[in-house]
Amino acid sequence: MHCYGVKDMKLKLGISVTFPMFKCDEVTDTNFTFLKVSASHVRSSTEHPAVSKRQLYFLSDFPLLLKNVRNGFVEKGYLTPAGDVHSGILQAAFKKDRENVTLKAMPKITNAHLEPNSFDKMKVDLAFQLFSDQFIQALFFYREHIRSSYETVQPKRIS
Repeated sequence: MHCYGVKDMKLKLGISVTFPMFKCDEVTDTNFTFLKVSASHVRSSTEHPAVSKRQLYFLSDFPLLLKNVRNGFVEKGYLTPAGDVHSGILQAAFKKDRENVTLKAMPKITNAHLEPNSFDKMKVDLAFQLFSDQFIQALFFYREHIRSSYETVQPKRIS
């Protein structure tokens, strides 16, 4: 499914209907749609192009956004104002957890979470599990091992 605008839907369906919102399945489609309707800054609506005095609303697909964040995070990382964010710390904790034969801090986490193939990148459950409480607790559990690998890193809880 791709992003369809009001004009596209009228042509495809052959009916005269106005839609109150856009729904986009891909980030590139979402960005293109915002540019197409002249959205110059982030906002949730704009004036409807076909019906004056009405608003056209934009919806984000949260699971899709989370998958995209996870995929970018494990592939390249992100540069934030607080510093570089990458999956190296998670991979260090995962490797340490795999060394334990009997007791694991993150038993549900697999290699597919940190090194997803093309099919794993599409799975929402893997993205949610990567950012789960279980993974965060495992980071705190292995913090001494992580500190030895990454000297300047301190685990933080974000409320």
